[in-house]
Amino acid sequence: MEIQLVTGDLLKQQDCDGIVNSANRELLPGAGVSGAIHRAAGPQLQAWAKVHGPIKLTQAVVSPGYDLPNRWIIHVAAPRYFQDASPHDALARATRAVLDQARIQGIYRIAMPGLSIGIYRFPVEEAAMVTAQTLTAEAHRTRPSLIRLVFLDADITAHYEEAFKRVEGK
Repeated sequence: MEIQLVTGDLLKQQDCDGIVNSANRELLPGAGVSGAIHRAAGPQLQAWAKVHGPIKLTQAVVSPGYDLPNRWIIHVAAPRYFQDASPHDALARATRAVLDQARIQGIYRIAMPGLSIGIYRFPVEEAAMVTAQTLTAEAHRTRPSLIRLVFLDADITAHYEEAFKRVEGK
């Protein structure tokens, strides 16, 4: 599995089969990334969410991409740093759940935001380290073949790059 880190717009990763939504448990439009995904995907996504939500903490489910250029959306109930028990463990489980759903659905190329770092208040440095540790440990997977971590802010990208370097011993 190849891991890429880029600064850019998650919704403009047309070469990826799927994108990841750091979703609320009800799967309904929220603020930040979730709201942007819902707006771009169109009203069919909200109708789908009403039928398939709520989901459990760290659970991942897959919907069609609807009006997005991506075929699939992997929605994962990521942890809230100050509300959910064991947020570091939950973030690792949520990340693995995304990979598991990609394997099950045959999604090879995924664009993923930083899970929980927005309105769920996970400190960026801690989320970066958990994500780097989890993805590095899962790098042997053949599906998905690509995980592209996409951040709007270059400073956040830099934190994740540093975490991956530390995990890889570079």
